[in-house]
This record gives sequence, C-alpha cells and structure tokens, in this order.
Amino acid sequence: MIQLRKNLVLLIVDDDKDMRETVCFEFQMRGLKFFEAGDGNEALKILATEKIDLVISDIRMPNRDGISLLETMRQKNGVMPPLIFMSGFADIAIWDAYDFGAEAFFGKPFDIEKIVSYVDLLTKPRNLLWSEKIREEPKHTLALTFKDPEHAASDEGFSIGRGGIFLGAWQNKFRRDDTIGFKLEIAGSTLAIEGTGILRWVRTSPSEGLPAGCGIEFSYLNPEIKNKYLQITEKSQPIAYIPRGPRKKNGVKAQP
Repeated sequence: MIQLRKNLVLLIVDDDKDMRETVCFEFQMRGLKFFEAGDGNEALKILATEKIDLVISDIRMPNRDGISLLETMRQKNGVMPPLIFMSGFADIAIWDAYDFGAEAFFGKPFDIEKIVSYVDLLTKPRNLLWSEKIREEPKHTLALTFKDPEHAASDEGFSIGRGGIFLGAWQNKFRRDDTIGFKLEIAGSTLAIEGTGILRWVRTSPSEGLPAGCGIEFSYLNPEIKNKYLQITEKSQPIAYIPRGPRKKNGVKAQP
C-alpha cells in the first residue's frame, strides 16, 4: 500500500454524495485530513480559508462546475494546489484539461489506487519529481534536434508545460499509455529534454485550430536536465501541466 504523508489535507469536490464519500473514506482510512464540497462554489470558500495540499474534483456539477473551479483556482493561486479531475462524462477534451492546469484526469468508474498514487506523486517536494527510473524498457524512443526555437514551437515541434510536453507529428506512431523515451534538443539552446514519459493523450487529426499531436507526461528526467527544467518552469510558471499545442487562427500561428 502506498504510504501518503500523514499531514496532507485534501479537498474532495463532487455533487454526488455517495461518490464523494467513497473517495473520502479511502483517504480517511489512510489517516489523512480532508474537506468535502458539493460544487465549485463551496470548494472556493474552503480554499479561501484552509490550506489545501490537493484537490480532487468532479467536472459536471451545479452552481460552479469543475472546469470553472480549476480556472478560478489558477487565476487566484497560480499552479497550487494541484488538481485531479474525475468525470463520467466527456465534458472536456483531455488535452484541454491538462492545458487548463489539471495534473491528472480519470474517467468514472476509476481505480482508486491510481488516484492515490497520483496524490502521492503530486504532493512530493518538487526536487523529488521525476527522479525514479522506470523498470520497463520504453516502447518507443525519440531523438530529435530542432534547428531553432521557432521551429521547435511550430506544429512539427513541441511545447513545454509544468509536467510534460506536447509533441507534434507523432500521433500515428504512439498509443495512449505507451512509455516513451526521448531526447529533444534545440540548436544553440542549453536546454535538452531527456528522459522517459507516459503518453497521456493523442489527437490524431487537427481539431479546433489545434494541430495533430500527442501529450507526454514526464515520469523520469535526467537529473541535470531536471534541475534546469524546474528552474525554467518555476520562473515562467506555465499554467499548462501538459500543453495542448500551438493554436492557429486564420492560418496564422498563435501562441498556446
């Protein structure tokens, strides 16, 4: 059983009382403190008065839904606390959920142990992130060099987030949950992103101005690269956990 830090305080948000109590019971059994909210408005009131380490929220709720809750949290609190979405409906594209700042997305019915594992991961100190090498060999490996930052940010390149990257033009080669090994470099840049990750979503064709591509969540980064990456993202504070990719409007590339 995963041993969570005993001083964690969670906020569980769901208008379905039975579902909310099921999640709460799991963390109560693990000795954690938690608060409950039946919608986004109740959740914001708790966040305004209590120190919350992580939020687990449904998406479809009355008064204020999970998407509005997440957007308001990020406007007021930046990237803290982390948020895990759980939903039984296709209320939002998975790439939008990660781009809006959610750190994980689970469909209902969900495996509670997987949610617990993400609570453990997302509440670790940042210097411990992406430190453990995976035991299995990656299904795929990539070694790409981009000629300049502009090319790297194009539809054929990549975008970086707090916890992963968007990678264009590889959507037909990978499947969701594949393990990917990668080394991505930009000529003339000191940042080379090297490690392994898990494919969290695939967009097989352009959609609503977004290019085809895939989103990879980091699971391990080379230690030297990891420290540089953390410095860069702590300075820039990108909202996106995994970016959805650069959007185009009227044929002109726009920033994500």
